[in-house]
This record gives sequence, C-alpha cells and structure tokens, in this order.
Amino acid sequence: MDLLSHFLSSLSVSSTTIAKWQIYKPFGVAVKEFSPRFFLSHVSGPALSIQTTGDNYVFEQGDLFIAPAGGECKIGFAESSQYTGINDLEWQGVGEEPYDIGDHHPASLGVTVGHGKEATELLGIAFEIEFNQGAALATSLPRFIKLKSRDNPLYQLMNPAINFLVNDHKPGYFGVATKLAEFTVIASIRGYILSEPDFAAGALRGMADKRLSKALQAIHSSPEHDWSVEKLAAVSTMSRSNFAARFTSEVGESPIEYLYKLRIQMAKRLLLQSKSSISEVAEAVGFSSDRVFRNVFNRFEKLSPRAYKNAQG
Repeated sequence: MDLLSHFLSSLSVSSTTIAKWQIYKPFGVAVKEFSPRFFLSHVSGPALSIQTTGDNYVFEQGDLFIAPAGGECKIGFAESSQYTGINDLEWQGVGEEPYDIGDHHPASLGVTVGHGKEATELLGIAFEIEFNQGAALATSLPRFIKLKSRDNPLYQLMNPAINFLVNDHKPGYFGVATKLAEFTVIASIRGYILSEPDFAAGALRGMADKRLSKALQAIHSSPEHDWSVEKLAAVSTMSRSNFAARFTSEVGESPIEYLYKLRIQMAKRLLLQSKSSISEVAEAVGFSSDRVFRNVFNRFEKLSPRAYKNAQG
C-alpha cells in the first residue's frame, strides 16, 4: 500500500450531519463557536465568497470547501452585509430538539438563509474525524481546504453522490448517506493533496521527497520495528547525518520523534479498545520497556498510560 493510501485508510469519518443549504442574496452565514469539522459543496447558483482570517475564497459551482479541524469563517456573497450566526439558523428536520451532530436523521436537514429571488444551493456535511495512524496527516493539512472542480479527479463520481445526499428522502437514507459522506470527505482530502504542489513542513512534504518517502513508508508499515536513525537512513539510501537533517527539515521533527508520535497514537487506541495490559501495549507498539513507554507517553500526553485509560473509560 502506498503511503497516501495508508494515511487515507486510517481516517474514520463519523457522526455526520448532512444538510441542504439555500442562501439568498445578499444574506450570509457566520460560522463561529461551531465545534464540528465541516465540508461544503457548491451545488448550484451564483458564486459565493468565503472569508477566513487573511483570505477570501471565490466559491463557485462544483467547488469544495473543507475545514478538517473546524474553524471560523463567513459564507455569503460579495455584497453580503447581513450574516446570521450558524447556531442561530433554523434547521428543518430536527423537530423541537436543538441541533445535535450525533442525531441520526432519516433525510438531509434543510436550512434557508434569508429570502428573495436568487439563491445558491450548498451541500453541507458536519462531521467528526479520527485520524488514528494518520495523525501526521492531520498536522500537515491547512486550516481550510478549497478544491476547485477542475482539480478534483473524482468530481464526476462525486457529483451524483452529492445530489443523492441533498435530495434522497427514502428509507435507508442514513445508512447509505453516512458512507457516501465519508467517501466524499476523504476523496476531497485526497484531491487536495494530489493537486497541491507544495506543503509546509510535515508528513505530506516528506512524502513528496522520493528518499524520505521510503523511510516514512517503512515507519508506517512496521512502526513496532526496532527502528533507528541509521536503519531509516539505510532505507532511504542516505548517510545518517544527511538523512537526519533532511527529515527534520522537511517533516518538521526528527525521525525518532515522528516514530514515537505514531506509536503513541497506536498505543492510545489499544489502551481504549483492548484488554491488554500496559506492558502488552508497550511491547505491541515497539517500546523496549514499560519505563520507556511511560516516559514517552507522558511526554506527549501529559499523563501516564493508566491515567489516560481511566480518564477515557
């Protein structure tokens, strides 16, 4: 499996809420104090303007906009001056209860912003995501992702899926829609990665380096292996010093720090999802002793493995 496939396969999109938006000129929506991550697809109508701190995106039909870690922005038209807070919108399809991302709705929700003759229709997906072994991918992604339709290799496949998510109201909708929503979000992240020529320091930048990608592939294929800088340098066919310097420069941290972070992500899942002892978890993820495991875990998580398990349980 190639490294990007490994990263994407480790993503788990859940707790999805799907909504059909209609925004009328000259109104808009202010996304603020909204905790879920979110995805928007421009389905039809005039272009919108999405304002984030320091940027202003022109959002046209077929374009995708993703906030993989959530965030604040304004969605409206170039001439919009009246923005309704996202938590003040009236969601059609939730009944009398307040909006909850964890609710399983039998059809897409509806939300109308403003009134008038001309509206832009959007598909909105609010979601939670677990990166698991792809945590390094999370830190490499920007706060906001904009993907033009022309840069999306799966646009022709995604378009029918988006139409289904917006318009289907038949029984079984939620069971199918959650799978399509996961596909749509992950495929969009892939499309962005493939279309982006340059990344800030991180796993994606390292993955673009032919030699470093070999080391990253080796780490992710067998994170429990007894890796050292020397062994990883050999995998990359580089000298130890050149490899260590290049890895740190491109990925943003040392090879061993990167390896340890991956192991701790694996350990956190095992601590919560298995009945293994602390010693068994330490061995499973590649630490030579309980003491080393506890020290590294505490350095990253600011608490012991046992305290983490008890707090989450």
